[in-house]
This record gives sequence, C-alpha cells and structure tokens, in this order.
Amino acid sequence: MVSLLAKGIAYLLFATSASLGGAQDAHVVQGVAPKYDLLPLFSIAGAEVAEDAFVGYKTLKRICECESNLTHYNEKGSILRGRENRDDVGICQINRRYHGEDAEALNMNIYTKEGNIAFAKYLYDKYGTDPWIWSKKCWANK
Repeated sequence: MVSLLAKGIAYLLFATSASLGGAQDAHVVQGVAPKYDLLPLFSIAGAEVAEDAFVGYKTLKRICECESNLTHYNEKGSILRGRENRDDVGICQINRRYHGEDAEALNMNIYTKEGNIAFAKYLYDKYGTDPWIWSKKCWANK
C-alpha cells in the first residue's frame, strides 16, 4: 500500500501547470508559451498512464496508442525502442537522433515516461502530427 506521504512526494517531484483551455487539440494561445504538465500522468506504481496524461491531446493519445500501445518499457524492463527505427524511444516513440538535443535543451528527458509525453506534447504543438506520419494508417481513423 502506498502511503499518502509517498503520493505527496511524487506530486512534488514534477512541475504542474494550469491548462490553457480551448478546443480539444488547440494548445497555442497567442503570446503564451504552452506548459507541459508532468503530473498526474501515471499511477503511483508508474505502470499505467493516467486518464488525464493526454487531456487536450486526443489525437496525440491515439498516436501514442498506435506507436507503443501506451507502453514505455519492453517486457525486459528496458525502454521501448521502435521496430523500424531503433532511435525511436518510449511511449510516444520520440526519435532521439532528430529530437534528443531539443528535448535536453527544454529539460525534458525522453527516456522517462513523463519526459517522453511532455516532449511529445511540445512536438505536437509545434509540428502537429508530422513527427508521427509513418504510423498515420493506424491513428488517423480512430
């Protein structure tokens, strides 16, 4: 059983911010930089993605479901890597070769579930669905 103290510590470990509001997939407010909530994204055990990890990002959630089945680690406990491209990592299959430096500059660790989703939200806000175009057959009609 997880204590209330442990839950409280988990919440303190990650930055949270207020929602920007607006349409389901509209995140950019003129003159306001979007914030990327890191919690509550996961259960305290860290195994499942919480329902509100993708609030306001309905399409991105469908993309990540197709990319990884919302799984960040493989059956051996290592970070999930892409089948077609081993540089794609984690729950949202962020390509480390193309996006690793940008993620680091934003202090988002794509090797953690929290950082992977936070950076995916950043990419989605900046480029839309383009970074995940190769899996479009899966998520476009869901």
